Amino acid sequence: MIGQHLNVGLDNLKLKLAPADNNVPYLTAYYTVSDFVFGTSVLLAGWIFDRLEDRGFRILTIYAGTFLLGWLGRTLVAALLVPIEEPGAWRVRDLAANGARRIMGGLPAASDPR
Repeated sequence: MIGQHLNVGLDNLKLKLAPADNNVPYLTAYYTVSDFVFGTSVLLAGWIFDRLEDRGFRILTIYAGTFLLGWLGRTLVAALLVPIEEPGAWRVRDLAANGARRIMGGLPAASDPR
């Protein structure tokens, strides 16, 4: 579930960091490079797993460990986005304060934290 939110948040951040009048080349370059790296890494990982299996390693154990490391890395990278301030976007502390106000006090939520 975090992956979907992270993907949307990163795309939003990429659009805001690229020049507004010419963001297509930036996004095209990003997706070209990232898709190439993802595709290559899948092929390389498959080749490595085949070599490890030939040497007698238990692939399911290695695969589970690799999956866990990938999941932790992708989840923890969201913490790197917290200090980035985007113009017009709510910050994490504003979201938390607004949610606490709604839950604890029953007060109407603020429309804009600033």
